[in-house]
Amino acid sequence: MTDWVQLLIATATALLGALGLAYWAYRAQTDRSALVGLYLLFGIPAVLLLLAGAAVLVSGDRVLGPLLLLVGIGLGLPLLRPFREALARVTPLDPDSAIDMTGLCIVLGLLGFFVGTSLAPMADEPPGVAHRSALPSSWCRPPRSSPSPTSRSGTRTGAICAPPRNGSVSWPRICAPSVLP
Repeated sequence: MTDWVQLLIATATALLGALGLAYWAYRAQTDRSALVGLYLLFGIPAVLLLLAGAAVLVSGDRVLGPLLLLVGIGLGLPLLRPFREALARVTPLDPDSAIDMTGLCIVLGLLGFFVGTSLAPMADEPPGVAHRSALPSSWCRPPRSSPSPTSRSGTRTGAICAPPRNGSVSWPRICAPSVLP
């Protein structure tokens, strides 16, 4: 029963927030202070996310840095009038409309978040491929298909990973190409 109450409260909060933002964007069509408020609402997080993303990227985190940068760009780019004018040439967007600017900020911010999160697992290693060094050495053996696949340096490459016969652990069948001894 508690899950339904929490879901109802979360849904009502999201709906009221969306309706409030829609009304705010509508008021910004004629009220200058509401328009300034929209610029602050999207501009401050955009600048902070860009700065945080750059700092995290410089520190070496290849997953969180691009995510923060993409969300910051998505939130901040629609605030620039030349960007909206360029987009209005190819879409039915009014570059003077605060409603269109608000919707574009939300859509591009979410797009940046989704693109950033979908690219995050691929930053270190491709999905579904385990590196040979991450597996116990007893699981990896040279491929059976050819007697000795070699790389340019003359050492054998590649390995087929086989989990234990009892089937208790599920690992990918093919290891990432690595030089075998």
